[in-house]
Amino acid sequence: MPSYECRCGAFYCDVECQRADWPVHKDICMPRLNNRQRGQTKGNQSPPDQQQKQSHKQESPRPSAPAPKQRQMSPKSSPEENSPTEKVSRLGTKLQRLKIAKSGSGAVSRGILQAGPFPREGAMVKITASLPSGVIYIYHNNGKDGQQSDYYLLTNRMYKAANEAGPLKEVPSVDDVIFAPFLGGYYRAKVLAVNGEKLQVFYVDFGNIDKVEWKESREIADEGLKWAKYLTYPVMLEGVETFSGEMLKLLETLEHVEEFEMVKANSMSNSEMKSVVLKRLKKSLTLNMELMEVQERVLRERQERERERLEKEKKAKQEQPTLPADVDVEIADPSNYKPVLFDESMETSQLTCGTTKKLLIIDASEVLETRIISVVAAENARKYTAILEHCSFAGAKDSNVYKPVEEGEVCLVFHQDDWSRALYDISDGSYMLLDVGIITSVPAANVRRFPPQLSHMVYNNECSSKISPS
Repeated sequence: MPSYECRCGAFYCDVECQRADWPVHKDICMPRLNNRQRGQTKGNQSPPDQQQKQSHKQESPRPSAPAPKQRQMSPKSSPEENSPTEKVSRLGTKLQRLKIAKSGSGAVSRGILQAGPFPREGAMVKITASLPSGVIYIYHNNGKDGQQSDYYLLTNRMYKAANEAGPLKEVPSVDDVIFAPFLGGYYRAKVLAVNGEKLQVFYVDFGNIDKVEWKESREIADEGLKWAKYLTYPVMLEGVETFSGEMLKLLETLEHVEEFEMVKANSMSNSEMKSVVLKRLKKSLTLNMELMEVQERVLRERQERERERLEKEKKAKQEQPTLPADVDVEIADPSNYKPVLFDESMETSQLTCGTTKKLLIIDASEVLETRIISVVAAENARKYTAILEHCSFAGAKDSNVYKPVEEGEVCLVFHQDDWSRALYDISDGSYMLLDVGIITSVPAANVRRFPPQLSHMVYNNECSSKISPS
C-alpha cells in the first residue's frame, strides 16, 4: 500500500519513489489551498525533498482546502529501479492525473450552478465552513486506497485554472461565476450583488461570502469548469438551531481536519437543505450532542452570572441607609427632570491663598503617593455636614435608578455606605465624588437624579501637603 503523501495528496511508496516521479508529477502538483500565501505563484513550487509537510488551520469561514493529518512514517529502504511497487505507484499517479482532468466535467448545465449528488447515509464527510445561523457546509470525503476525493480533485483543478486565468475585462453580472480573490488565492465564486467597484460573492466550493474588487477578480474561460457541479452542501445539525460563539470555536477546530460519519440525513420542510446527524469517530459521539452540551454549559454559566449579579444588587440595596420617619426631603421627578450640569449650576467655595484658616481633613488616602489631601474650611463644616445628610436622606428615599446622559452631569451615587454628589465622566463612565474628592466607578443601580432642593455649593478643596508624613 502507498504510504508517503505529497503536499497535493498524491501517494507514493516512499520519498525516493516520489522523487523519481517528480519530472512528470510537478506539472499537476498543487499545494494545499490553505498553505498558499499572498504573492506565491505556481513557479514557487519546490521538489518533494524541499517541501514542508504541515497543516495550517485558517480562521473560518474561508476558502481553503483541508490538509490531512500528518502521518507517522517508519524508515524504509529505497526500492530498486523499476520495482513492482514503483510501477504500481506510477500507474496510480497516471490514473489520478486523468481523474483530475475530468473532475467537474460531464452533465454540466451551462449558465446554471447545480449541486452534485448528495452523500448517502453512512458516508464519510468533512466540514468546510460553519456559520452563526446554524448552517454548516460539508463535502463527501470519498477518496479510497490513497486517492483523492472528488471534492479535492475538483478544487485542485480549480486551483490550477485560477493561477493561469486572466483578469476580468468588464464588470460581471449578478449570478455570473468568476475566480474571486481570497487571502492571496483565487477561487470559484458566484456574484450575488454588484455595487460600483465592489462585488459580493459566494465561494460555492467552500460556503463563505465576501466582498471583493471586480478588477482584482479573474475570468473562468473553461465553460465546463465554470459551471461544474459543486460538491459542498449546506446542512443543519438536527437538534441545533443556531451556533453560539463557543459552538463556533469548537467547529472551527474541526473544519477540514476531522472526518465524520453521516449517520442520518433528512429533508427539511420549506428548505432545500437537509438535517443531518454527524458522528465523531474519534469520540464515538455525535457532533450534534456535543454542540448541545456546549450550549447547555454556556447557559448554565450565563445563569450563574445573572444570579451573582442579582445577589450583588440585593446586597447593595440592603447596605443603603434607610430614611428616618421624621425626615421629609423632595426627590427628582423622572418625568420632567432636567440634568444638572457642573459648569452651569455648581459653585465652589475655594480657599484663598495667603490667608490662615482652620481646616478639616476629609480624605487623605493618596497623601503618601501624591501629597494631595481633601479639606473643608472649619467655618463651612456645618453646611458641609448638612449637604451630606441631605444626600443620604434623598438617596435613601429615591428608588428611581438613573443613568447620566451628558458629559459633566452631576447626580447622586452610593459608594462605601454613603450617598454623595458626583460628577459624571462620559468617556469612561467613572464618577468624581465632589464631597470626598476621589474618582471611582459604581454599579448602575447605585445612581440617582440630583434632588431639586440639594445645595449646589461644593465646599471640598484639594490641597498639597508640604510636610512629609511620618
